[in-house]
Amino acid sequence: MSNTHNADEICPIIEKHYLGKNVKVWFATSVVKVLKTSQSRSGLVLALFEEVEKIPAEYIPYGVCHFKEMIFLYRSLWVQKEGQLLIEVELPDEVKKIGEVEMPLDALEEVEEEQSISIQ
Repeated sequence: MSNTHNADEICPIIEKHYLGKNVKVWFATSVVKVLKTSQSRSGLVLALFEEVEKIPAEYIPYGVCHFKEMIFLYRSLWVQKEGQLLIEVELPDEVKKIGEVEMPLDALEEVEEEQSISIQ
């Protein structure tokens, strides 16, 4: 990383990536601390791009992306005028487990992959 005004601390950064479209990503400090190199972050950018492409919207106010066994939060905006996708990504401060759904094992064995499971 280059020296900045705050060279002793890791700061948020913005990087440009080219995935068929111009993608500009703002990485929060929490992400930069975990993914220290541009190369390691480019894998996350690809995962984020694939998530964003699944949602037919120009603006995604809140999204979740799983990458390297971590959960990342993101927001994205497609700027038509500039032909650019903007993504802001960060790590959550904490994750809380709020409950569990228990099912008998024999019920799971009967369910096929494409079949939906209803919980009552």
